[in-house]
Amino acid sequence: MGASEAEHLVHGIWFYPVKSMRGHRVDSIFVGEHGIPGDRGLALFDVQDDRPASAKQASRWGNLMDVEVHLEQERGGEWPCPVILEFPDGARYSSSDPGIDDLLSRRFGFPTTLGAAAHDQPAFFDLAPLHVIDRGTMAHLEQLHPDSAPAIDRFRPNLLIDFPGSTGGFVENEWIGRRIRIGVDLVIEFTRPCSRCIMTTMAQGDLPGDPAVLKTLADHNALVLGDGGPSPCLGVYARTITTGTIGTGDLVVEESP
Repeated sequence: MGASEAEHLVHGIWFYPVKSMRGHRVDSIFVGEHGIPGDRGLALFDVQDDRPASAKQASRWGNLMDVEVHLEQERGGEWPCPVILEFPDGARYSSSDPGIDDLLSRRFGFPTTLGAAAHDQPAFFDLAPLHVIDRGTMAHLEQLHPDSAPAIDRFRPNLLIDFPGSTGGFVENEWIGRRIRIGVDLVIEFTRPCSRCIMTTMAQGDLPGDPAVLKTLADHNALVLGDGGPSPCLGVYARTITTGTIGTGDLVVEESP
């Protein structure tokens, strides 16, 4: 069936094999109980404090969001699969190289290891396994912040979709507790708004630094989450209800709980 203007579709799918590094866009993906297998499945660690690296720690790690992650081979059902880390200076490091930790330690100047998430911790997520943004929200943000293009890469979603019934604005705020079906099998439930941080303002690839992006969200969509004060938000976190494989162009429909 051809898509009509009334249909709501998937417009982009991403996963991020290494926490805080560039994402990998795909045409289709399996979404499991714990989200997309391999999403944030690897992270760099400072051996001295055993904490995963974050792009927010630029003074320690440099700009990790400038590092591109390539798959060494077409991914199958198993994870982790080998990846290539490509730094802006052209240096390339393979996760399958037995000397990868030594190479990374020399690069950063302190003991560094590339580690996979443990079996009891499927991935290095901050708060939730899935992150979804409405396409209309991005258009609304461009209207609020016309001096630059608030590219989707700044916000690192797993899915860019048309939310059913979206009329613009920050529509995700209205979807907490609701469910959608994507394609044939996948059903997800939205759990909480996604608060934003300084990472949205940082340069990455061809995108320059843009502090006004975060200020625009603080001015127009600051929400009180939990016991904290207002936090700039864009997008929504989600959890899997039923697993399934989805693709770009799949239909998105609201699902009854």
